Amino acid sequence: MATVRQAVDILGEFYDRERTNEDWHEWFIANDIAIPLAWLAWRGLSNPTEDAVPFIDETWQSFCRSAGIDHHASFDSLDDFLDFLDQEYPETT
Repeated sequence: MATVRQAVDILGEFYDRERTNEDWHEWFIANDIAIPLAWLAWRGLSNPTEDAVPFIDETWQSFCRSAGIDHHASFDSLDDFLDFLDQEYPETT
């Protein structure tokens, strides 16, 4: 499973990139605690406490489910996560 640091970095950067994407709007609302925590941590403005870990874990699991992958997977960055998805689910034209 991704470490808390990996999860917040990936979730925070994903939010930064996709926050205006209407396709993700409802998901961001549903994860309205962990997403801001992750974004702040990714920006270096805070560090998640132990009390935040369950929210981050739950959001990480939801994020992985949305992508159709096992939440036990571990990635070093959002780019690694997206590269994995591209390899698992290559676009067909």
